[in-house]
Amino acid sequence: MWGTIHENKTGNGVMGSVIERKADVGACAMSSWFHSIKHLRFSKAFLRGGVTCLTPKPEMIMPWKTMVLVFTDTTWFLILITFGLAVTVYFAIARTSNDQAKYRSLVWNVLNVLSIFMLQSTHVRTRSPSEVILSLALLLFALNLCNIYTSKNASFRTIPPYKNPIDTIDQLAESDITWLQAHEAWISSLKLSENPTIQNLISNFKVYQPPELLQMANEGGIGLAIGRLQNGHLMLGSWITVENVHQYRLMRQDLYYEYEVAMATKTWPLMDQFDELIMRTYEAGLRYFQELQVIYKHSNYVVQTTLLNSHLRAPNAPHALGVMHLMGGFFIHGVGTMASVVVFLVEKFTIKFRSVVQQQ
Repeated sequence: MWGTIHENKTGNGVMGSVIERKADVGACAMSSWFHSIKHLRFSKAFLRGGVTCLTPKPEMIMPWKTMVLVFTDTTWFLILITFGLAVTVYFAIARTSNDQAKYRSLVWNVLNVLSIFMLQSTHVRTRSPSEVILSLALLLFALNLCNIYTSKNASFRTIPPYKNPIDTIDQLAESDITWLQAHEAWISSLKLSENPTIQNLISNFKVYQPPELLQMANEGGIGLAIGRLQNGHLMLGSWITVENVHQYRLMRQDLYYEYEVAMATKTWPLMDQFDELIMRTYEAGLRYFQELQVIYKHSNYVVQTTLLNSHLRAPNAPHALGVMHLMGGFFIHGVGTMASVVVFLVEKFTIKFRSVVQQQ
């Protein structure tokens, strides 16, 4: 492939052939790498090449999980704080008034405020104007909150939510998924970076041979580094096929980009003429024509178009609600029932234990 240059002026691959003077010039999608400039001479840049990544398509969030996802964590926290303050105020009012004993119970006040939040029948305090204003404000708040929750929950049934996609470098690093390629040259330009995010990306990069890459690509759940050519086409490996391409989504942001050059020995006398040839071909638009010819010859049209349109989601046709959509409610009911059974057994055991102690 690109090859490696050793300190004793030997090497392998394209760069090794040039440094050992087995070839006059090497040009094969080589970037202006820092470790190469010490040994070889670069031509003028003739192509912009970006490196991006194919990541697993975001999965649809299970319908029963949407009960919690209606509000953000911050919103849920504020609702919980509001609930706690309301219980505290009602409990304090009950303790300082001549209400019945049950109204002065903390559990009763918790259930009473919970009933208000769920728009159920409840005991509204109207003993004084201040209590009326407080109860009215709490009722209006609960009414708006429940309407917003119901509307958002219904929208999740109409437009199913998906997990967050991986579109940027930061998101790729945070996902901590392994991304693969067949050569370490894909991270050569990142190794000198001291950015923690880039260092995390490098630690998650692995090199495998094409047969292994094909097997892992078919299994899914990984990232695959690919090239983004100057005119928008993708430089894909043979392990990205029609069978597995539907599992992946193209990142919107490049990991990095570089300008590709040709490399020759430091003393090659024809570099100026070679640079002039590069500029003339670039000026005439032959590079664009060549890119189209290479893509048509070596790349699968279906794979190219599928990846370039991988950001589009398949339409969701209307469908009847199933058991999965009600699993959230069943889960809450099941947890509540189990908790009540456990508390009931504890109460029975406590009563029996107290009776035994009294008899003794």
